Amino acid sequence: MKFDVLQSKPSSKTLRMPHQQEAVDRLNQYFNIDNPEGSQSGLLVMPTGSGKTFTTVSWLLNTGVANGYRILWLVHRQELINQTYYEL
Repeated sequence: MKFDVLQSKPSSKTLRMPHQQEAVDRLNQYFNIDNPEGSQSGLLVMPTGSGKTFTTVSWLLNTGVANGYRILWLVHRQELINQTYYEL
């Protein structure tokens, strides 16, 4: 599979990389968005620099919160709080 890395710019607000879309697809599958069965918790694990924050925030705002999920965001550094704030 080929993709243009230059299209994945920090200012872009769409998922550009195949692994980001795959993560969103798997989140939808895991949380069974079309047919939810009670509350669930989950964790997204991706390598450093792969766009975890953007991918997760994108899914949360477009799908998770829109379907009534409540979100608890935990981080261990102020830098990560700032990064999440910027993405939101």
